[in-house]
Amino acid sequence: MIRRQCTSEYKILVIKKKIRELCGVVKGKRFPKDKYVEQWIGISKDEIQRMKPARDPYILNRHPLIEANMSRQDCINWMNKNKFPLPEKSACLCCPFHDDKYWQNLKTNKPDEFKDVVEFDKKIRDISKDPNMKNYTHRSCKPLDEVDFNPDDNQLDMFNNECFGVCGV
Repeated sequence: MIRRQCTSEYKILVIKKKIRELCGVVKGKRFPKDKYVEQWIGISKDEIQRMKPARDPYILNRHPLIEANMSRQDCINWMNKNKFPLPEKSACLCCPFHDDKYWQNLKTNKPDEFKDVVEFDKKIRDISKDPNMKNYTHRSCKPLDEVDFNPDDNQLDMFNNECFGVCGV
């Protein structure tokens, strides 16, 4: 299993860079003590364990869904009531933490995207400097297009049951 760096590299660092740009604070310069940014983070009360203070003193994290005592289901109900389409989860297509239900759904309902992920899976096979180490997208350590997905096997869903916000939810 590869390390989880997605949230840090593709969300947190990008947002921090944009905050500095919007506030006119160039890289390497200290943030003025009289300025701060209020950052709203959309996690619901079912994920309260993900609430953390910002690491940077100029960022104040707010959690409006938790402040409103809203669960994931409350959010879905609000979206439906207000006729908004339900958003998909924000995980990368090729994330190795997907469960078989996800892979089967992608293969069945989005074959072009599944084909792209199969290509990605093939390309990462030999990227390690260790010639004995092979990389795979699926936890079975088989090529993705050779896996027999069984969505009824009670495999732990890493995004719904164990996510701590470190990889792209």
